[in-house]
Amino acid sequence: MINSGQNTSGLPAAIKLIAKGFETSLLPFFAPFIGAFGSFITGSATVSNIMFGNFFNTASIDLGLNVAVILALGVVGAAAGNMIALADILAAEAVTKIKNSEIQIIKGVIVPCVIYLILVGLIGILII
Repeated sequence: MINSGQNTSGLPAAIKLIAKGFETSLLPFFAPFIGAFGSFITGSATVSNIMFGNFFNTASIDLGLNVAVILALGVVGAAAGNMIALADILAAEAVTKIKNSEIQIIKGVIVPCVIYLILVGLIGILII
């Protein structure tokens, strides 16, 4: 995605095209949710940051927002997303010798995770 703009057809990079879809003044609110989604999918805040870091950078530059703040909001969201990451839930189940309780665990942590993400998003709006 990063190097897709280096072509002879003159097409922009894929990350630029994706970032255009999120060019909104609400990006500070959505950044934690995007980071959490990345952690939920991959099970890792680091991988979420690798996946979406360039996207956050490109979108915030295009919008004229503080890049560091947007990246920080994505990182905080990615950390929160580990609460609902299936890979992390399975690891916790293995350590505690609990089996087949993924749904109950996700039901127990999804509400605090969403509340946390909303609060971080609102703080992001206030900071920007």
